Amino acid sequence: PNWGDVYPLGAIANEALVAAVGFKATKQIYVELATNQTTYDQAFIRATGLNVSKWTELLQGYVDSVKKNSPWTLQYLLDEVAKKKVS
Repeated sequence: PNWGDVYPLGAIANEALVAAVGFKATKQIYVELATNQTTYDQAFIRATGLNVSKWTELLQGYVDSVKKNSPWTLQYLLDEVAKKKVS
């Protein structure tokens, strides 16, 4: 990876996660990890309703849109999240 991009991409990823599922669900990922015998994937699914691989696919699209200086609207992000939720 280009190490100069790591922090900015992490910030964009967290921004998207909070926008998509809210602060409470984002925080819940870490609460799950701290209090339960669980994996990150399990905690992520429980807190957000998304599995990590689907979130990663979605996030790549969002990051690409930001890099092109044409970020997705909040509504578009929410619509994409709804399509990827675990049923």
